[in-house]
Amino acid sequence: QIPAADSFDYMKWKLKISDIAGNAGDFELDISYGYYLPGTAYFQNGGKALHFFGKWNPSTVSIDNQRYHSFHLISKANAPRIYLLEMDSNILHLIDQDGKLFIGDGSFGFILNRNPPLRSK
Repeated sequence: QIPAADSFDYMKWKLKISDIAGNAGDFELDISYGYYLPGTAYFQNGGKALHFFGKWNPSTVSIDNQRYHSFHLISKANAPRIYLLEMDSNILHLIDQDGKLFIGDGSFGFILNRNPPLRSK
């Protein structure tokens, strides 16, 4: 968890999920945060970083009577669980434990994009 005394206005996540097509697997999550350095993709004074790793489990979430695939990330560091909804093969959206989408604004979102994206066939 980010210490309560830390302040920031920008955050980047880099998530690696192993065996995404399987029934479960490992994950690594690197979080960088700090104050945005204008005109760049960097943080002032280099920012701060956190690293989490653990297991993920598959699940399903029902939204508007449709079933969606989701992931529960369980850190070995006893950090709070992270829940992600698979919007498609390239997009994951952060959700709460009840399957409700976190809502961002024009400058902050709760979506993770696959990099590089999978191409449609």
